Amino acid sequence: MTTELFRKVEEIVTVDGIEEKRTTAVEYILKDEDNEVGRLNVNEWGANFNISKAIDVDAMAEDIINILTTETV
Repeated sequence: MTTELFRKVEEIVTVDGIEEKRTTAVEYILKDEDNEVGRLNVNEWGANFNISKAIDVDAMAEDIINILTTETV
Protein backbone atom coordinates (compact mmCIF):
# COMPACT_ATOMS: atom_id res chain seq x y z
CA MET A 1 0.00 0.00 0.00
CA THR A 2 1.23 3.51 -0.79
CA THR A 3 0.15 7.02 0.15
CA GLU A 4 -0.34 10.24 -1.76
CA LEU A 5 -0.61 13.64 -0.10
CA PHE A 6 -3.99 15.06 -1.11
CA ARG A 7 -4.23 18.20 1.00
CA LYS A 8 -2.07 20.08 3.49
CA VAL A 9 -3.23 23.09 5.52
CA GLU A 10 -0.61 25.43 6.94
CA GLU A 11 -0.94 28.52 9.12
CA ILE A 12 1.46 31.27 10.08
CA VAL A 13 1.49 31.61 13.86
CA THR A 14 3.42 34.00 16.07
CA VAL A 15 5.23 32.46 19.02
CA ASP A 16 7.15 34.83 21.32
CA GLY A 17 7.14 37.44 18.56
CA ILE A 18 8.54 35.03 15.95
CA GLU A 19 6.41 33.97 13.00
CA GLU A 20 6.54 30.30 12.06
CA LYS A 21 4.69 28.13 9.58
CA ARG A 22 2.80 25.27 11.20
CA THR A 23 0.95 22.39 9.55
CA THR A 24 -2.53 22.16 11.05
CA ALA A 25 -4.10 19.42 8.90
CA VAL A 26 -3.21 16.82 6.27
CA GLU A 27 -5.20 14.37 4.19
CA TYR A 28 -3.63 11.37 2.50
CA ILE A 29 -5.03 9.00 -0.10
CA LEU A 30 -4.26 5.34 0.63
CA LYS A 31 -3.58 3.41 -2.58
CA ASP A 32 -3.22 -0.23 -3.48
CA GLU A 33 -1.74 -0.67 -6.97
CA ASP A 34 -2.84 2.88 -8.01
CA ASN A 35 -6.43 2.29 -6.82
CA GLU A 36 -7.72 4.42 -3.96
CA VAL A 37 -8.64 2.21 -1.03
CA GLY A 38 -9.01 4.81 1.69
CA ARG A 39 -8.23 8.20 3.20
CA LEU A 40 -6.33 9.31 6.29
CA ASN A 41 -7.15 12.69 7.84
CA VAL A 42 -5.07 14.18 10.66
CA ASN A 43 -5.54 17.59 12.26
CA GLU A 44 -4.87 19.37 15.54
CA TRP A 45 -7.92 17.83 17.18
CA GLY A 46 -7.52 14.20 16.15
CA ALA A 47 -7.49 11.81 13.23
CA ASN A 48 -9.66 9.38 11.33
CA PHE A 49 -9.36 7.05 8.41
CA ASN A 50 -11.64 5.22 6.06
CA ILE A 51 -10.68 2.04 4.24
CA SER A 52 -12.91 0.67 1.51
CA LYS A 53 -11.59 -2.88 1.40
CA ALA A 54 -11.60 -5.83 3.77
CA ILE A 55 -9.04 -5.49 6.56
CA ASP A 56 -8.11 -7.35 9.71
CA VAL A 57 -9.72 -4.97 12.23
CA ASP A 58 -7.89 -6.42 15.24
CA ALA A 59 -4.50 -6.15 13.53
CA MET A 60 -5.22 -2.58 12.40
CA ALA A 61 -6.23 -1.59 15.95
CA GLU A 62 -3.07 -3.14 17.40
CA ASP A 63 -0.89 -1.32 14.86
CA ILE A 64 -2.52 2.03 15.67
CA ILE A 65 -2.13 1.45 19.41
CA ASN A 66 1.54 0.57 18.89
CA ILE A 67 2.13 3.76 16.90
CA LEU A 68 0.39 5.94 19.50
CA THR A 69 2.12 4.37 22.51
CA THR A 70 5.67 4.06 21.15
CA GLU A 71 8.05 6.70 22.41
CA THR A 72 10.21 8.37 19.79
CA VAL A 73 13.58 9.94 20.39
